[in-house]
Amino acid sequence: MQKSNVGMVHTLRLEQGRMQDLAEGEALMAKVDLVRRRRKEAHHTATHLLHAALRASFGDKVRQAGSLVAGDRLRFDITFERGLTPEELRAIETQVNRWILEDFSVARTPDVPYQKALEQGAIAFFGEKYGEKVRVVAVPGVSVELCGGNHVSSTAKIGLFQIRSESALAAGVRRIEAVCHLAAATQARADFDALTRVQRALNANREEVEPRLEQLQGKVKELERKIERLLKEGGGGPSAEELLKGAFAHKGSPVVAAVIDVLDPEQATRVVDRLRELEPKGLFFVAARGDEKSTVTVALGKEALASGADAGKLARAIGKQLGAGGGGKKDFASAGVRDATKLADFGALVRAALAE
Repeated sequence: MQKSNVGMVHTLRLEQGRMQDLAEGEALMAKVDLVRRRRKEAHHTATHLLHAALRASFGDKVRQAGSLVAGDRLRFDITFERGLTPEELRAIETQVNRWILEDFSVARTPDVPYQKALEQGAIAFFGEKYGEKVRVVAVPGVSVELCGGNHVSSTAKIGLFQIRSESALAAGVRRIEAVCHLAAATQARADFDALTRVQRALNANREEVEPRLEQLQGKVKELERKIERLLKEGGGGPSAEELLKGAFAHKGSPVVAAVIDVLDPEQATRVVDRLRELEPKGLFFVAARGDEKSTVTVALGKEALASGADAGKLARAIGKQLGAGGGGKKDFASAGVRDATKLADFGALVRAALAE
């Protein structure tokens, strides 16, 4: 559908047959989807009311910068220097719903001289080009705009109006998205169902949901702080000092063979770094067992490295026993773990690797 000098021109597509088979002067019937039309009418008139509520709250500095009217939503862009607060949005939404409930008649007056319409206070929409005569859509005492679109006959037919979001579109331009008519009722039902699911998950009534969520958020933050502290201290597992107490001797060097449950992959690295500080002669095998992945870190103290030991070779040897690869530098290496159940007798695996 396009505007022309003679009015609205509809472009049709022939789905069956051929154009040349149509008899000259044969009548074709166009049918309007009334359900879709009614929903779009409601969203279109709601856009005018939203515009009026915004201007009533913030004055003439609010101007339309674009819009979209669909059967299931509306989008309205305005010039405004800042974001609207939740309280401001709630007040605007309430005002629009009051006008809807007051059931104002919506007047649609065609062929009004353009200058006369402006003198009557009509607002021209952004980006529109107007001829000498225009169509005026008015909600008496609320809104007067130049508009050629479809509208409801009275505001009560809009039904419920809900603002769904407000966001920045560009510098000095804000976007408001809203729903009304059946779309608003559908969305309200979806919101209620979502809230009901939250209530069930929290085992709380409606009044308890917010305080219960705040309480849980506080607990989460507290646990996050504890986890961060534990990670800095080595993850909450055995300390390097404790692991050294369980070391066994191999050719005069203390050997640590330990399996630790880790919160993050770097935990094993921190443990072996501390072990190397404490015992320069040591050979260290630390299996880090995680929820999704396990690895073995092999590291040597300075004196163990100087004596000819090779962490890379040891990592390959232990990785072979664990059904995975391994390798790395002479002082620091790692091996994969394909089957974490084999870590149950990790000490025996380390002794076997040392014997190769």
